[in-house]
Amino acid sequence: MPKAVSSLFERARRAVAGFSLAQRTIAIIGIAVLTLGIAAFASWAARPTMTPLFTGLSASDASAVVEQLRSSSVAYELTDGGSTVLVPDDEVYDQRLAAAAAGLPSDSTKGYSCSTIWA
Repeated sequence: MPKAVSSLFERARRAVAGFSLAQRTIAIIGIAVLTLGIAAFASWAARPTMTPLFTGLSASDASAVVEQLRSSSVAYELTDGGSTVLVPDDEVYDQRLAAAAAGLPSDSTKGYSCSTIWA
């Protein structure tokens, strides 16, 4: 080990050796909290951003979409009582195309339409 690094470790060892029992306990707890905080942050940061694939689905359509996602091994989440299906942001368009090819969702809705008749 380089002399500068071994000198640094030696100084740290001497400093810790001078700690009282209470100071060592607090230092260990502090290191544990710091380690858990870093692990929690890393877990949160690695989680994909979820985006709605479909919203306002009937129970039968939601079930069919979920089965398609499972067969494709795509992560998903259900929200709004099961009427909204969320998928990772980078999978949205591919899965919408796959669902459309499979005829999903099957409930026929008018989508955006104007209910007022213009004269």
